[in-house]
Amino acid sequence: MPDTTASETNSFTESEHKMCLRCHDLGEFDGCPSCGKVRHFGVSGTSVAPVDSVATSVIIPESYKSIEWNKDILIQSHPDRKDDKRFKRYVEQLDKLCSIFMLGNIPQTSLIIIAPPKYAKVTLAYSCIKCAISNGMSVLPLLDNTQLKRINVLSAERPRSEYLRDLPTMTEVTTLDVLFMTVDKDNYSSSFKTMESVLDKRSRYGKPTIIISRYTLQEMDAYDYNQSWRSMVDVTRFNNKYKYPAILNVK
Repeated sequence: MPDTTASETNSFTESEHKMCLRCHDLGEFDGCPSCGKVRHFGVSGTSVAPVDSVATSVIIPESYKSIEWNKDILIQSHPDRKDDKRFKRYVEQLDKLCSIFMLGNIPQTSLIIIAPPKYAKVTLAYSCIKCAISNGMSVLPLLDNTQLKRINVLSAERPRSEYLRDLPTMTEVTTLDVLFMTVDKDNYSSSFKTMESVLDKRSRYGKPTIIISRYTLQEMDAYDYNQSWRSMVDVTRFNNKYKYPAILNVK
């Protein structure tokens, strides 16, 4: 039998390359334990770039980089609600949440924030994300329920799909220190199932999920006639605060 040349050996080895079963050759946010690949949102590689130069530029939209959460601005924007107790509690709780991240900590509960447009929900989210980045926490951009549903389904059924190339892996979504999620205006009426699934998966790792929405739980669960959304306001949430989030509703 003829000897195999070095070039033939290399070709044979490459053809026999097996996909990493953990990250599917995409890498993971903190480095894949199996193959070692490190991945930023939408980027694969083999080394971690400085957080300030890469993570912030990729995760925070340009329009939000210079905007910080400020409760006084929110209060001044709604003079008609200055004496509204629900609004006051909303502002206080958002300010408390931002303070937790500013101190380099992570909330010990998941949270659903429900408020109309122009109530600083996105500003708060990006302010918290910036603090999380500066404190070395693993975070991703603000993802919506449509993106998360695509990640969840395709990761299970078509893990090498091209549609996952610019999205984080399900492992990243599940194990991040904190995940911020918003509700898609084009796909809100069936968003509850995705929201519930993400909360459940992340709760297994003791990781909090922060969800912002302009829609009520009933509106997000419009197609479920069993009204599953009621589980979110059940007192059993005290047994698992990551799976059963606190509800902050200013509407």
